[in-house]
Amino acid sequence: MLTAHKNGFIECLLREGVLKFGSFTLKSGIVSPFFLNLGNVASSDALRIMGSAFIDVISTYFEGTTHIYGPPYKGISIATAVVMSGENSTLKMFYNRKEQKGHGEKGIFVGHLPDENSRIVMVDDVMTTGGTKREAMDLIYEVFHVNVTGVAVAVDRRRKSELEAFPIPLKSVINLQDIIDYMVEHDRDLSRILLDFYNGA
Repeated sequence: MLTAHKNGFIECLLREGVLKFGSFTLKSGIVSPFFLNLGNVASSDALRIMGSAFIDVISTYFEGTTHIYGPPYKGISIATAVVMSGENSTLKMFYNRKEQKGHGEKGIFVGHLPDENSRIVMVDDVMTTGGTKREAMDLIYEVFHVNVTGVAVAVDRRRKSELEAFPIPLKSVINLQDIIDYMVEHDRDLSRILLDFYNGA
């Protein structure tokens, strides 16, 4: 069932030009009838909506979170929006550079860095294969000797055949089925195209 919060989130994505429909060839080579660019979430209103939506997911599923980690690049703005939206003033964020600096403070991580007692939630734009998220989890453990508690994404865009288990809890603000449900009320032809894609047709 599409809740009012999910409906509002989808409308924000459409309004900001994040969610687009057409024919898009993904990195995997799959041709998708929709495309998501969370980099377009750049206005103050959209960032507030984004941050609030993630806070709802994190407070519901990841109690006791102390740190928000945002992978480069889109995850960094999401992590910033999350910590600014949270009522918990002790929530901290950090991110990593793609390349280590050789001057200044050096190092690859930036922000309020975790320790072995931290509870970290990774925030990111979409879930497709999860490969880069696994790499980030391994890097965080290698540097800080602490495991990431869970992952929260804006959109889980996986099709039915791709819904394999992830090594740690993964939650999304919305998923592809939610987008289909929204389109049933707004564009039935498009909803059928999206449903065929979700089912692997």
